[in-house]
Amino acid sequence: MKGESELIPKAESVTSASEELSKAIDDEDLLAIECSALKILLFSDPASALNFAWVMQIILDHDRMSPGWKSAFNHAYERQPPGRRILYRDSMTKMYLWFKDYHMAVKFLASKPELPGELSDSMEVYIHLKRYDDARSIAEICGQRMVSCRDADSMRSLVRTLKRYHRAVEHQENERYELRELISSLETQWMSRTERHTQESKERTDNEAMTANTRTIEN
Repeated sequence: MKGESELIPKAESVTSASEELSKAIDDEDLLAIECSALKILLFSDPASALNFAWVMQIILDHDRMSPGWKSAFNHAYERQPPGRRILYRDSMTKMYLWFKDYHMAVKFLASKPELPGELSDSMEVYIHLKRYDDARSIAEICGQRMVSCRDADSMRSLVRTLKRYHRAVEHQENERYELRELISSLETQWMSRTERHTQESKERTDNEAMTANTRTIEN
């Protein structure tokens, strides 16, 4: 595209762009950060998984993620050979979680999550999609990992993931309780109204019969 080529010459090497990006970060120059990041993303042949993840984290850390950047990351991802796309899975998951697009994020989740970050991402997606059986499976894996975990950061991540699951279960139970309460309340009100109408109908019938008897006696 002409606009892109004017902004970012294809001849620019990835190494040079990486150096520019590092300098832009040191200088806290947001415009330079985005321009250098886009060079790496669009004009690498194709962008390595390491650079892809690096650029993604920089854009997220500097709060520059946008629909335009999402398109840029998708474009870079689609340029990868199908056999290499698994290497970009975590970054793509992270991006769609940022957008809260859980239906897309689920497509990039690890098929057998094991690392604390993978378990955390899977839990977040499954809870928001209300896939509670899958969320329970993730919680069970977290519990198993905690038994042998010796890394403090990993342990904290596993604990947070388990807490998120238990909060979701509690919320789900509260929703069920509220639904039961609604059904019970409506049933009670309906039965009360039915009994009242039945009583009123009986009283009208009795009154009509009494009136008829009185007229018969008078006649």
